[in-house]
Amino acid sequence: MDIFLNISRICPNDTAKVTEASRNLADSLRTSERRDQLSCVEDILEALNLQFKQTTAIDDDISQLERLTQLYRVTANICLDSNTNRQKLIDADVDISALGVLKSLTPQQISSQPYAFMLRAAFGTLINLSQDYSPSQERLNNHDTLPIVVKFLNRRNIQANDSATAVTHSYIYEWGWRIVNNLLSTENAKIEPGSTEVDALCSWVEAFYSQSIEDEYAGLEDEDELQAVYEEDLSSLESATLLLETFAFDSEAARLLLAQEEKLDVLLSFAETRELPRALAASADQSSVEEWSKIYEECKAAVGKCVVGIASEDQLMSFFFDNGRAPFVQRMLRWLESDLQRLNISGTLAIGNLARSEENSIIAVKQFKIIPRLVQLLRDDDVKVSHASMCLLKNLSLPASNKDEIGDSGAMEAAQKFLSLSFSHVQPLQFATVGFYKHLCTQQFCNTLTIVNHEPSILDSVLVLISKSDDAGVKSEGTRILVHGIKSCWISAGEKAQYARSKFTSHPVAKALVELLCNYRRYQILINEAVMGLTLLASERKGADYILAETSKLAPAIKQVLEDEKEINKKVKLNVCILYSNLVLKQTQENSNAKQLKGLLEQDIKSLCDDSDNELSKTASTVLSATTWS
Repeated sequence: MDIFLNISRICPNDTAKVTEASRNLADSLRTSERRDQLSCVEDILEALNLQFKQTTAIDDDISQLERLTQLYRVTANICLDSNTNRQKLIDADVDISALGVLKSLTPQQISSQPYAFMLRAAFGTLINLSQDYSPSQERLNNHDTLPIVVKFLNRRNIQANDSATAVTHSYIYEWGWRIVNNLLSTENAKIEPGSTEVDALCSWVEAFYSQSIEDEYAGLEDEDELQAVYEEDLSSLESATLLLETFAFDSEAARLLLAQEEKLDVLLSFAETRELPRALAASADQSSVEEWSKIYEECKAAVGKCVVGIASEDQLMSFFFDNGRAPFVQRMLRWLESDLQRLNISGTLAIGNLARSEENSIIAVKQFKIIPRLVQLLRDDDVKVSHASMCLLKNLSLPASNKDEIGDSGAMEAAQKFLSLSFSHVQPLQFATVGFYKHLCTQQFCNTLTIVNHEPSILDSVLVLISKSDDAGVKSEGTRILVHGIKSCWISAGEKAQYARSKFTSHPVAKALVELLCNYRRYQILINEAVMGLTLLASERKGADYILAETSKLAPAIKQVLEDEKEINKKVKLNVCILYSNLVLKQTQENSNAKQLKGLLEQDIKSLCDDSDNELSKTASTVLSATTWS
């Protein structure tokens, strides 16, 4: 240590002496005992800072590259497993100086072995500095470390025709991805990927799809080394595809970059591949090939999810769909028909993203005629396939012109199994399912009739799910099926409508609606829908009796709504007045539940008679007059 400090002070420009002193110090710091005994850390960091800062143009000077390699080794070992030294290092701005050197390098330069060794040492510094220490992670993110690192991870920039270079590059890839993961793992990481990052990630997908890796390693003859290099390449592909998936869902900029024709075609073509590249399959034993094939499948699935993320971009919807004529949506339709489940999943979800407009949704049903295939996929044993199909069916069920065709397709019957408690561990699937039924029952009596007529009863399955599910979203959306089913029945006439009404007129239905009103005070739309459903149910004496059986819960909830001057709008209060009227109007004083409800709420209704909202005050006055018992 003293030798390094003395040389740094006395002859800082003597490259040979600085290199030798740095090498010796780096070697000595490889053991935890020597690192613990290290004193004058601040002086060493100051010397390192000056050495990095005085690096200007390297100009392929081998001696300068070796000097930097050893300086990076010292820096890496100082902050290894020491948060104290990591903090001292960033306080001394050594990280900024060290990054400055990397900024000046080009990816093409690391095809040279001395540059590659230096970069490997620099990556070692960044790994040790960023490992499980959020202050240094945030610091590196603030200084745009990610694009500096990623530019060296672009697969197109590296040619490895000899053993030593290939092995060195394997370290660079491995350590580079570790740095990237460290930087992205910080809680407040806000990194907007640009063309550098997207190009680098796509380069790995392209290399495996085009199988160019076979030619690039043609000079490697040792089978063990070749297998190790391929294994590291596969690991890099895994890291790249996971990041592509993340960026496609989190970043608008990334989605727009990935939608460029050349990149998108590579992603789509890679996702469609079936076998491990020939070079990898031929270089390993059966056990390794099986493990690699599993990883490769996960990479293709991640790229499929990336495609789904890209398709979610609003700015791309028209381009990707184009009235059903766009190459992208046509390719997704082929994925939907594929015998590969992962393509079924991604294709279905991508079409779902494009079918968020009513026009596109109608084209998907009427022109593409995909409903029979979706019903077929609902019967698949794979819940991921079922979930994707259910999500798309939910979207397609929104337009009124689609409801009849979907209702007659067998989709409602096929989806019933997902209402079972045996699927409660797959919350997204159940949530999509109840949303699907809700959409189909909205202003559509025939589909509502299917819910009550089918054996076993879909309505009963919904009620069991509402009562037993632990998920708030599933319970609320499930109850909204009841609301819209009731509306459809009550606005319809005839014997079938009367029969359907009788099925909804039950205590379990009334109880579910009351709980929706009681448990979702934060959401006015849910409060209002609960009130509307209860109001229609209470329009008949039997329905009112079932609701009044829940007075102990209902009355306090209604009282809170009526007394709320801040959150609840006047329209909701007006609807509550009508509900109150329906519940009380046909009852007598002998009905203890009605008497209790009236006693708790009558004064609140009376106070609304003087409300500034003319319609509300008139309604309240009318209700109060009509519900006065003699």
